[in-house]
Amino acid sequence: MLNDLLSDLPSLIGVLSLISTAVIFLAQQVKSNKINKMAVYQQLEIASIDLFRYESDNIHILLPFQSTTPAATPPTEENSKIFENYIFQTMNLFEMATKHRKQKMIEPDVFGSWVKWFYDILLMHGFRDIWPEIKFNYTKEVRDLFDEAVANFDFEDDENKRLQDFFQHAGDVINCATTRNWTSSSETYQS
Repeated sequence: MLNDLLSDLPSLIGVLSLISTAVIFLAQQVKSNKINKMAVYQQLEIASIDLFRYESDNIHILLPFQSTTPAATPPTEENSKIFENYIFQTMNLFEMATKHRKQKMIEPDVFGSWVKWFYDILLMHGFRDIWPEIKFNYTKEVRDLFDEAVANFDFEDDENKRLQDFFQHAGDVINCATTRNWTSSSETYQS
């Protein structure tokens, strides 16, 4: 019996080595995945900081576009271009955030906080005005997110209901329950 056990020892050692290697590999993969998620999050946050800086540097130009209703005097072509660049940068970030959420590279609560930013962009008349012209620059998910919201936007609607509907719609598009239920608390939105 001892001889049988000793003769099977190389096979047993080989199996144990294989199992140990697999466990170590899986542990490293989990660690690597966490690091990748953190890197994606940090890259998006740094890019958003750059966008906020662009907005701050051009605030006097962007403010008329960011209101909910158009200004009395039409903007200059130069100012319109600066606003379009702001929207392009913003939408590129939204596209990356949406893609990374679908790939589960961004946590649901982080994405939910970004959806609030999506909503704030939706409130801008300047965005709603140019969306039909620029929407094909973006992925299907981003178009699905904004097409309905832009088409059905009515500033006279109850703001809390509009916000809740937007989060539910975003959650449906991205298939994210956290986003879908983001506004289900008793808090109300104040603009």
